[in-house]
Amino acid sequence: MPTFPDLFEVDGRGELVVAADGDFVLAKVKRSEVRLPSFHALRHGAAMDCDDAEEARDLLRHKNSNVTRAIYRAHFGDRRRELLRARMEARMETRMETSSGEQEQRTPGSAAAEAADLQDIRAASGSRRSPPR
Repeated sequence: MPTFPDLFEVDGRGELVVAADGDFVLAKVKRSEVRLPSFHALRHGAAMDCDDAEEARDLLRHKNSNVTRAIYRAHFGDRRRELLRARMEARMETRMETSSGEQEQRTPGSAAAEAADLQDIRAASGSRRSPPR
């Protein structure tokens, strides 16, 4: 399917006409009759594909990113939130995997043994902390 199907001939069933060499047959239409995106629409579409406002600013050649941020605030805000959410989910999955692995390794008396190990470490390092109240 071509990017701009309005530029090609269509048969009675609405299918694009294909020439003997396999190419689509160009329609004989005036440019003013063809529905093409405007330059502004192409520029906006390209900016929406950018990862952040600085990249879009560079592409659009804005003087500074304040203009870009003002126009595309919602888009880049949503994208940043999506990236943050994905990172947080990955961290939570890692923590859940780690904590489930620790729980499987612990035995019923291991909590007391862990407290005893900490007391031994503190005693060896010479730090005397008062127990929490």
